[in-house]
Amino acid sequence: MKNQLTNKEILKFYLPLATAAFIMMFSNNIVNSVLSQTANPKAALAAFSVAFSYAEMIAAPCFSGLSMYVTLGRDKLYFRNTLRFTFKVLAVTSTALLIFAFTPFGEYIASTYGGATPQMMKEISEVWRYALLLPLLFFLMATSRAVLLTEKATYYVTISRVVRLISMIGLSLFLPNLGVFSGATLGALVMIGGMSIEVIASVIPAVFFYRKWPDKPDSTIIEKPYPATQKAALKFLAPLMVISFMWGISRPILFSGLARMDNPELTIATYRVATNFIWLYIVFIEENTKQLSIAFLSKYKYEAMKVIAFISKTCVIVVFAILITAITPFGKIILERVIGVEPEMAALSTLPILALAVFPVLQAKQEFFQANLLLRGHTNYLGYGKVLNIIFMSISIFALSTLVPHIGAVAGAIALIIGMAFEMIFLGYYAKNLN
Repeated sequence: MKNQLTNKEILKFYLPLATAAFIMMFSNNIVNSVLSQTANPKAALAAFSVAFSYAEMIAAPCFSGLSMYVTLGRDKLYFRNTLRFTFKVLAVTSTALLIFAFTPFGEYIASTYGGATPQMMKEISEVWRYALLLPLLFFLMATSRAVLLTEKATYYVTISRVVRLISMIGLSLFLPNLGVFSGATLGALVMIGGMSIEVIASVIPAVFFYRKWPDKPDSTIIEKPYPATQKAALKFLAPLMVISFMWGISRPILFSGLARMDNPELTIATYRVATNFIWLYIVFIEENTKQLSIAFLSKYKYEAMKVIAFISKTCVIVVFAILITAITPFGKIILERVIGVEPEMAALSTLPILALAVFPVLQAKQEFFQANLLLRGHTNYLGYGKVLNIIFMSISIFALSTLVPHIGAVAGAIALIIGMAFEMIFLGYYAKNLN
């Protein structure tokens, strides 16, 4: 008799992840609050944004191991093999950040592609030096979280996020009073400090769970379609690292297209507001759908419809919430008081927000297909899908900026949807047709 998957079991896994994702949104607000109290808030915010975005892009491959770890199940042999490979990734990304922080190459990249002025470079370099910890933090976060997800102990993810938020608030109140740090450095210290506390809070229970894993295969260990070798780990993880890089370049491409619209500054600002609003809701879908699908499809292969039903209901709730808040006074309150935009900008954001209401559905279906391909070891198709997404998004935004430059931020929303739709269709085809 097969084990029966219950909605209670799904909710017990999903709700802590959704709560953790919601808590995460406040991290940037804490950093912004700290930077707004510095002597030159605009310069500090600009320097931090440029420096930390590049640091995160460089360190992102260290987080790519999460998907592989989770698909392994409670298998120490494969887990340790992946760990050895991600150590190598950690070494490479740390070296790259060292080059950015201590050589003229970093200044060249920041000024040429990041829009940094010479006056910003000192603070940017300081942020990069503190961000040298970022690859290690991503590595430890991915590894520990994978163990917690495998054990379905997602409540520890929420606890670690709460601890991070509290520590960031404490650091934001304490550090400025020391009078030692200033500008963008304060933002970096608050963010890195909070992440470090989160890592400690998640590593401790992860080690406890990992020690209980069986040394030899038993009924809890799923069969893998690839061997426990470094070559197999590279084949699995390389497309995932490509995905992290592609997302890193997608935003500059999109903003480049929006800059060709009529009134580019207003268009880009409106697009930022609209996407910030949408992501208040997307956090309940993004990554959570994939992790939930992996966690239960690996154990309950014959109950995919229950997983799909749960994801569908979640999407309906999220889309309904977006539509209701976008067309009622409540949406205006969120835009003006939570995100902090002017009334005129809030009004202009309504149309792109309504257009993006379909995005959670596309995101959820794409992540469900991703989970299916991950469990079968076909990560190369994930990489191809993301490249396809960026290509069609780029074509769409530049075509719209040429043909209908007057539609403003809606062009960005349409391009984002088109890119995700093509990726979703591509992954869906191979998820259904590959063995």
